[in-house]
Amino acid sequence: ISSVKELKSARRIGMGWMIFSICGAMLTGLVGIAYFSANHLTLKNAETIFIKLADLLFPSMITGFLLAAILAAVMSTISSQLLVTSSAL
Repeated sequence: ISSVKELKSARRIGMGWMIFSICGAMLTGLVGIAYFSANHLTLKNAETIFIKLADLLFPSMITGFLLAAILAAVMSTISSQLLVTSSAL
């Protein structure tokens, strides 16, 4: 954003991507719930539905890539939190 005039369009673009990503996450959960209930499979923890779906539906190479992406996102978040914590001290 280089000027004040771009704030309105930047807000729209940011909100659009946020809505898109939240809908994708919700759709993944709903598809997972429908898949597990239709096939009479049990799921102990609902937070692992993405991992279980990847394991059931994709070959092992793609599943490994998806799990590595999750791990990378977690590591990035932890790194940011540690940086914030250390700068507060």
